[in-house]
Amino acid sequence: MIKEEELEKAAHLSRILLSSKDKEMHLDQVSKILAHFKELQKIDTSGVEPMVTPTEMENVWRPDDVDAQETQELMDVAPDVAEGQYKVPQVVSG
Repeated sequence: MIKEEELEKAAHLSRILLSSKDKEMHLDQVSKILAHFKELQKIDTSGVEPMVTPTEMENVWRPDDVDAQETQELMDVAPDVAEGQYKVPQVVSG
C-alpha cells in the first residue's frame, strides 16, 4: 500500500492539487496499480526480446517528385513571392 506522504510528494512533483477525497481515491487506485506491477514482476521474461510496439512496423517510402505545374499554381496564389520562393514575415529578430 502506498503511503499518503508518497502520494502527496508525487502530486506535488506533478503540480497536482489533491483534495482529501481525491487522496483517498488515489491512494486506493495507485496501491492497486502497484500491486498489479508486483504480480507482473513475477513473470519470467528471460529470453523475450524487448519490443517497441506489439505489431511490426515498417516505413513506407515514396519518391519525392516535384510537380512543376502544381508548384507554379501554388506560387500564383501566394501572397508574396520573390525569386521562386515564398516570402513570409520575419519571425525572429536578429
